[in-house]
Amino acid sequence: MDRLHDLTELSSEHSVFEGFSRRLVSDPVEAVQYLSDHISARSAVQSKRAQRPRRRDVFSQRIDELVADDPDIPAKRVEALLLEMGGITLIDGELRHSETAETMRLGNLPDRVSEAKKRRKKNSDQPG
Repeated sequence: MDRLHDLTELSSEHSVFEGFSRRLVSDPVEAVQYLSDHISARSAVQSKRAQRPRRRDVFSQRIDELVADDPDIPAKRVEALLLEMGGITLIDGELRHSETAETMRLGNLPDRVSEAKKRRKKNSDQPG
């Protein structure tokens, strides 16, 4: 029970709920404003996190290179070229990089090729 009186002892979700509950008893308008401010702050943090560029794995880097050379390349051709490049093998429906041990399901390849094409188009449309 003592932990409920000290909000720093609670996990973040529980401390927000406890803070909201305490405010709700004394001033409902302040309680709603408190919760609204918390939601806005969390949303801003998530938005900022989502804007950071992702680290490209070996497969994305190679797919990007192949799409840059031929923007209309089909996924089946990308698969064949990845396997020809060396360092990548097909094992049980997964592409596996021999040096980094990264894996990618073969079923994800068409989506990855499509995303690479979208990135290429987006980057080529930007004035620079």
